[in-house]
Amino acid sequence: MGDLAVVPRSAFIKFLELNYNAKENTDEHLRELILSYISLPSLDAEKEAPDNAIRFDVLVANYTYGSPVALFSNPPLPVIWRPKIRVCFRLVQIRDSHVLAKFESKQYMRWREFLSKIFTLRYIFGFSPAISSEDLQRLLALALLEGLEWARKRV
Repeated sequence: MGDLAVVPRSAFIKFLELNYNAKENTDEHLRELILSYISLPSLDAEKEAPDNAIRFDVLVANYTYGSPVALFSNPPLPVIWRPKIRVCFRLVQIRDSHVLAKFESKQYMRWREFLSKIFTLRYIFGFSPAISSEDLQRLLALALLEGLEWARKRV
């Protein structure tokens, strides 16, 4: 396993998403999830690596929880976006830091699923959130699976 990074969400997106589940869904939480999903050996020192060793870098470039927000105007304008995650992958030869290949995986919640979640009575009356943290975790797992499958074919 090589570099692992999560790009933080902007303050504006956090505001629009009402900082959804702020305690549970942090950048550090996503890093921990990735490490729990992918169990590749990590190379602490490049001196230990064999000549043909390859590093697998993972970057969560963008993620949103989605939000059904109405802009306060006359008439109100709905602004709706669904949960999504974009994860970038790189295969790097450790010996000379040469990038062998790059790949990007984008995973979105389907519109039908998203709309069925935001139009439930539990969400409308405020008893439960429309999107759970498990929804984003599922999208992350799908993106990682797609990236690992891509890397397996490349190596």
